[in-house]
Amino acid sequence: MEGDFPFRHDDEIGFVAVKNGRTVRRHLASGLSYHLFTDDRGARVNAPTERTPPRVDLVTVGCSFAWGHGVENEDTFTEHLRRRLGVSVANFALAGYGTVHSFLLLRRQLDLRPRAVVYSFIDDHLQRNLSPCAPSYAPFCAPAAHVGFDGDGRPRIDPPDPRLFSVELNRRFYEEITMTDGFSVRDVFWRARVDLLRLRQTRAIAFPNDGRSQSASLRWLVGRLAEETRRAGAGLLIVRVPGLQRGTAAPPPAALTDATAAHHVTLVDLTPAVERYWASDPSGSLFLAGDGHPNRTAHALIAAELERALRSRRLLE
Repeated sequence: MEGDFPFRHDDEIGFVAVKNGRTVRRHLASGLSYHLFTDDRGARVNAPTERTPPRVDLVTVGCSFAWGHGVENEDTFTEHLRRRLGVSVANFALAGYGTVHSFLLLRRQLDLRPRAVVYSFIDDHLQRNLSPCAPSYAPFCAPAAHVGFDGDGRPRIDPPDPRLFSVELNRRFYEEITMTDGFSVRDVFWRARVDLLRLRQTRAIAFPNDGRSQSASLRWLVGRLAEETRRAGAGLLIVRVPGLQRGTAAPPPAALTDATAAHHVTLVDLTPAVERYWASDPSGSLFLAGDGHPNRTAHALIAAELERALRSRRLLE
């Protein structure tokens, strides 16, 4: 990365987007390169001088699939919706987020008084909601808020453990390891640092990840998302993005369909649209090379499906 480190520590969520960030992100193995610009709210924007207006029509939350990993902001489905519908938008999705983090961040942004909120869901959020560690390139834990259960089995949001996280440590790891190509003595030093400082490694931290816990946490979180959204006078849509490689799209997990049905939330499942795409263009592509994230074509497809859902519900009229 060149420029600003794109994340900063947050006591409630674990990490959030840096404000007024200016970053170029390059992936050396694939040759992928793209810009990250954020405004004074931490929303991803098209240019360094762009600002989110005091009121917007549509707010997006979610993980890197909605944030737009690998593509310029102009190519994200949020920006497609802005152009297709002629509305104002704000994209608060962020890499590594799940339902917990999307909900917590959305609460801070509802003063924008959106008419519609889109939460972008991938199946991995079922695990992220329960894990005390967010996905990271670093081998050590990047703590984040997560769902826990009290003695009676009632869900709650547990805060991140500040003892496990250091923005500076993560920044140094990115600069010294992920920004170089090939193995070097710095890799040895980092391995020693992780061991000597007894840094908690993500894979070594256990957490409840059974189907019952996943379902209970998602049902509760979707209910809280729906409640906050309705209180703000907006409508909530959950768009579920399946596997984008040919033949990998599958129906949504029962935990998601049950949760959305229980709280009367509109679910836009991309599985049929992805299957139609591959049937019509077997030699095409919906994902980044060497990566499962949506490419520009996939973002356009997601936007088209969301546009239909938004128009049918008349949320932005």
